[in-house]
Amino acid sequence: MLKKLMRYDLQWIIGKVLSYYSAATLLIALLARVFHALSSQAFFLHLLEKIFSGAFISCGIAILINALMRSLVCFRSTLYGDPSYLTHTLPIKRRTVFTAKALSGTVSLMFALAVSALGLAITVLTRADVWEKAKELLRQRGTVSTLLLICAAVVLQLVEMHFSAVFGLVLGHRREKGRIPFSILYSVLIYFAVSAVVTGLLFALSLLKPEVHALLTQPLSTQEMFKMEEMRFLLAVGTVLYLLADSGLFLAARHVFCKGVDVE
Repeated sequence: MLKKLMRYDLQWIIGKVLSYYSAATLLIALLARVFHALSSQAFFLHLLEKIFSGAFISCGIAILINALMRSLVCFRSTLYGDPSYLTHTLPIKRRTVFTAKALSGTVSLMFALAVSALGLAITVLTRADVWEKAKELLRQRGTVSTLLLICAAVVLQLVEMHFSAVFGLVLGHRREKGRIPFSILYSVLIYFAVSAVVTGLLFALSLLKPEVHALLTQPLSTQEMFKMEEMRFLLAVGTVLYLLADSGLFLAARHVFCKGVDVE
């Protein structure tokens, strides 16, 4: 039943709108790459390359925002709006319903992130000069693990943003009045509070190793960052902290949700 609930939500969240956003993002990325290859032939083509590169960045950000907003709208409408009466009559445990709604939003965000990453690969990594530099960087010891840790940290921070918003919705809808404003307020407060705790813990742990603490207080080049074992240690600790924070947000939101739901 969990898979069925997630499938229905994903069909609504991704559906036509997010699919069209994805297609448009990849098309603009492809056009930016084509005009970059032709930009040396005429100033007008160079101008078009800059326009489409800027448009791709806008689309890459927009698709992530759209995925997050549609996920939250789906969560709210199916659990607290008019469709919620049908949702809560299903012979399913409340915790299962919450899990399906929360995870479907996370999957949608990962879909949007993958589209943005693919578009970035089209516009940047297909360039011969950039690809040669990337291959040279990947040959260096520890580069692959550093990249994987960076990707994990980005994903977990997006998940933190989503679960903070979900938790805010759950807390906001336990009030009798002002549910939407308080949901937004709670979401923002939770997000900044969790981020502050993670950052504070990361900074405190770095004090145990001076060479790691130096990474947070001194400027570094990209090549130096990928070579340093201290950076990988810092990223690994940060990834674990964000994983714990995301798990805590999910479990706390589900616990409050299971206490009772007051639909509109």
